[in-house]
Amino acid sequence: TYRKGEWLYDNVSDTHIKLTQDIIKPITHLNCIFYQKELHSCAIYDYRPQECQIQLCTDPEPLKKMYKHNRLSRSDIYAHSNPLYELILFHENKCCLDDLPQSSSDLTEKLHARFQEMIQFEYHFRFTLYQKTGMQANDMNFLLGRPVDQLLKQLGITL
Repeated sequence: TYRKGEWLYDNVSDTHIKLTQDIIKPITHLNCIFYQKELHSCAIYDYRPQECQIQLCTDPEPLKKMYKHNRLSRSDIYAHSNPLYELILFHENKCCLDDLPQSSSDLTEKLHARFQEMIQFEYHFRFTLYQKTGMQANDMNFLLGRPVDQLLKQLGITL
């Protein structure tokens, strides 16, 4: 799960972008899991997803036009009455990434203190979630996104 406010490299536009909504990114492999290498064909061709239907390797424009629309988010997966969705909202409220800097040079003293508090809160929140439910780190990362300290490290920011 990529959360609203995270900085990501957008390979389609060849630039770094700050997400304006969360995105569920399915686990990917180097090759499509449905590609049958020995047959040089797609195992689900007649039932392939929309992205595959419009993907033309010689003309990426149709994919570029649609890839930002109707992306899967956590609110698509969890009903708003689901207790897990309530945990997502609580976590987003306490660990909001709207002010996530792109680099350490953008980190003010005030943000530094705020992110330190956020990291402390998040550590205890995730630990309590594990204690109460047995939820493992991969499942927590799907539910809540990656921990804030990991996001900061990815940007070269150490607190």
